[in-house]
Amino acid sequence: MSRNLGTGHTHAFLPIWVQKSIGDWTTFAGTGYWINPGASNRNYWYFGWAVQRSITDNLSLGGEFFHQTATTVGGKDQTGFDLGLTYDLSEHDHLLLSVGPGIQNRSTTNTFSYYAALQCTF
Repeated sequence: MSRNLGTGHTHAFLPIWVQKSIGDWTTFAGTGYWINPGASNRNYWYFGWAVQRSITDNLSLGGEFFHQTATTVGGKDQTGFDLGLTYDLSEHDHLLLSVGPGIQNRSTTNTFSYYAALQCTF
């Protein structure tokens, strides 16, 4: 039964990421290829690099640069920068916040983005 959700196709992300921690600092970077089927869609690449520092036992601050190639036929690439934090509410519950501007093609791809989430781990 069709519910008109999404494109009606399976999308997949094929990532490769690396991470290194030294003391209170952690850096991670990676790339991935998105398989993005559907009318007027195109497969695309994502690249990102982040640096994060533990401020207290419960709080980490960080920044990220990212680049993504166009996701649609005739679309534009985008590059952006985000600042974020992770706050550990408990051993298993974490608050994630991120905000940042687009840099490349910002008027058509990403003027400003924000993200808030509750992450539950076990």
